[in-house]
Amino acid sequence: MDVKVHVSELLGSETLIYSKIGSQDFVARIDSRANISVNATIKLAIDMNKAIFFDKTTEKRIR
Repeated sequence: MDVKVHVSELLGSETLIYSKIGSQDFVARIDSRANISVNATIKLAIDMNKAIFFDKTTEKRIR
């Protein structure tokens, strides 16, 4: 899927990408060598077996 990068946070060997899918905020962890900039539109594939979901109100992990 195509997503627009709102924030890119370099953390050594990995980068956290902050974006939205529809109205839902999400964070993706990618390799820091990807060199992604803010406002870039990137293609993102999500491995649902590794996805973690949190309740927006309680902030507790759902899955």
